[in-house]
Amino acid sequence: MKVRITPEMKKHLTLDMMPEIRKIIEEMKEISKEEFMEDCERIVQLASRGNESFEILKAEAEICNSCWADGFFSEKYPNLDVCIKVYAYNKFEGFYEVHACLSSFWQLAGDTNAEEIRNLMYISSDETRRKWKRN
Repeated sequence: MKVRITPEMKKHLTLDMMPEIRKIIEEMKEISKEEFMEDCERIVQLASRGNESFEILKAEAEICNSCWADGFFSEKYPNLDVCIKVYAYNKFEGFYEVHACLSSFWQLAGDTNAEEIRNLMYISSDETRRKWKRN
Protein backbone atom coordinates (compact mmCIF):
# COMPACT_ATOMS: atom_id res chain seq x y z
CA MET A 1 0.00 0.00 0.00
CA LYS A 2 1.33 3.41 -0.94
CA VAL A 3 1.13 6.03 1.81
CA ARG A 4 1.62 9.68 0.98
CA ILE A 5 2.28 12.83 2.96
CA THR A 6 -0.06 15.65 1.96
CA PRO A 7 1.15 19.25 1.64
CA GLU A 8 -1.13 20.18 4.56
CA MET A 9 0.40 17.46 6.76
CA LYS A 10 3.93 18.60 5.86
CA LYS A 11 3.17 21.84 7.70
CA HIS A 12 2.78 19.87 10.94
CA LEU A 13 5.84 17.61 10.65
CA THR A 14 9.39 18.17 11.82
CA LEU A 15 12.64 16.71 10.52
CA ASP A 16 12.94 14.78 13.78
CA MET A 17 9.71 12.92 12.91
CA MET A 18 10.85 11.78 9.47
CA PRO A 19 12.64 8.55 10.54
CA GLU A 20 9.46 7.41 12.33
CA ILE A 21 7.31 8.36 9.34
CA ARG A 22 9.67 6.52 7.02
CA LYS A 23 9.26 3.40 9.21
CA ILE A 24 5.47 3.66 9.00
CA ILE A 25 5.60 4.07 5.23
CA GLU A 26 7.91 1.05 4.91
CA GLU A 27 5.58 -1.05 7.09
CA MET A 28 2.63 -0.07 4.94
CA LYS A 29 4.48 -1.08 1.74
CA GLU A 30 4.32 -4.68 2.98
CA ILE A 31 0.52 -4.62 2.71
CA SER A 32 -0.60 -5.92 -0.67
CA LYS A 33 -3.11 -4.09 -2.86
CA GLU A 34 -5.59 -6.93 -2.29
CA GLU A 35 -5.32 -6.62 1.51
CA PHE A 36 -5.66 -2.85 1.24
CA MET A 37 -8.81 -3.15 -0.88
CA GLU A 38 -10.27 -5.71 1.56
CA ASP A 39 -9.71 -3.23 4.38
CA CYS A 40 -11.33 -0.48 2.28
CA GLU A 41 -14.38 -2.68 1.68
CA ARG A 42 -14.66 -3.41 5.40
CA ILE A 43 -14.36 0.32 6.17
CA VAL A 44 -17.24 1.13 3.80
CA GLN A 45 -19.31 -1.75 5.18
CA LEU A 46 -18.76 -0.44 8.69
CA ALA A 47 -19.66 3.12 7.62
CA SER A 48 -22.84 1.95 5.86
CA ARG A 49 -23.76 -0.37 8.74
CA GLY A 50 -23.27 -3.62 6.87
CA ASN A 51 -24.20 -2.86 3.27
CA GLU A 52 -21.92 -4.94 1.04
CA SER A 53 -23.00 -3.76 -2.42
CA PHE A 54 -20.61 -0.83 -2.79
CA GLU A 55 -18.19 -0.24 -5.62
CA ILE A 56 -14.90 1.29 -4.46
CA LEU A 57 -14.16 4.19 -6.80
CA LYS A 58 -10.96 5.43 -5.19
CA ALA A 59 -8.92 4.63 -2.10
CA GLU A 60 -5.80 6.29 -0.76
CA ALA A 61 -3.70 6.34 2.38
CA GLU A 62 -1.90 9.25 3.97
CA ILE A 63 0.02 10.09 7.12
CA CYS A 64 -2.06 11.96 9.67
CA ASN A 65 -2.22 12.95 13.33
CA SER A 66 -4.81 11.24 15.48
CA CYS A 67 -5.33 11.69 19.19
CA TRP A 68 -6.67 8.11 19.31
CA ALA A 69 -3.52 6.52 17.84
CA ASP A 70 -1.99 6.26 21.32
CA GLY A 71 1.41 5.05 20.11
CA PHE A 72 0.00 2.44 17.72
CA PHE A 73 2.64 3.18 15.07
CA SER A 74 5.27 5.12 17.02
CA GLU A 75 6.01 5.37 20.72
CA LYS A 76 8.14 8.47 20.18
CA TYR A 77 5.30 10.30 18.36
CA PRO A 78 2.13 8.65 19.67
CA ASN A 79 -0.25 10.71 17.51
CA LEU A 80 1.14 9.54 14.16
CA ASP A 81 -1.37 7.48 12.24
CA VAL A 82 -2.39 6.46 8.73
CA CYS A 83 -5.70 7.73 7.40
CA ILE A 84 -7.50 5.67 4.77
CA LYS A 85 -9.79 7.69 2.51
CA VAL A 86 -12.32 5.65 0.57
CA TYR A 87 -14.72 6.92 -2.07
CA ALA A 88 -17.48 4.42 -2.90
CA TYR A 89 -20.77 4.22 -4.78
CA ASN A 90 -23.93 2.20 -4.30
CA LYS A 91 -26.87 2.61 -6.68
CA PHE A 92 -29.35 2.61 -3.78
CA GLU A 93 -27.49 4.78 -1.26
CA GLY A 94 -25.38 6.93 -3.59
CA PHE A 95 -21.85 8.10 -2.93
CA TYR A 96 -19.91 7.60 0.28
CA GLU A 97 -16.72 9.30 1.38
CA VAL A 98 -15.20 7.65 4.43
CA HIS A 99 -12.01 8.48 6.31
CA ALA A 100 -10.75 6.01 8.91
CA CYS A 101 -7.54 5.90 10.89
CA LEU A 102 -5.82 2.53 10.77
CA SER A 103 -4.97 2.58 14.47
CA SER A 104 -8.70 2.55 15.25
CA PHE A 105 -9.79 0.28 12.42
CA TRP A 106 -7.22 -2.44 13.10
CA GLN A 107 -8.39 -2.59 16.71
CA LEU A 108 -11.85 -3.61 15.50
CA ALA A 109 -12.68 -6.95 17.06
CA GLY A 110 -15.74 -8.44 15.40
CA ASP A 111 -18.89 -6.47 16.09
CA THR A 112 -18.05 -5.83 19.73
CA ASN A 113 -16.76 -2.30 19.23
CA ALA A 114 -17.89 -1.62 15.65
CA GLU A 115 -20.13 1.30 16.62
CA GLU A 116 -17.35 2.84 18.70
CA ILE A 117 -14.93 2.60 15.76
CA ARG A 118 -17.63 3.92 13.40
CA ASN A 119 -18.00 6.98 15.63
CA LEU A 120 -14.31 7.76 15.10
CA MET A 121 -14.70 7.80 11.29
CA TYR A 122 -15.49 10.71 9.02
CA ILE A 123 -18.51 9.65 6.96
CA SER A 124 -20.12 11.73 4.25
CA SER A 125 -22.86 10.18 2.16
CA ASP A 126 -25.71 11.21 -0.09
CA GLU A 127 -28.09 9.95 2.62
CA THR A 128 -26.46 12.20 5.23
CA ARG A 129 -26.66 15.19 2.90
CA ARG A 130 -30.39 14.55 2.28
CA LYS A 131 -31.04 14.49 6.05
CA TRP A 132 -29.20 17.80 6.52
CA LYS A 133 -31.24 19.44 3.74
CA ARG A 134 -34.51 18.37 5.41
CA ASN A 135 -33.59 20.00 8.73
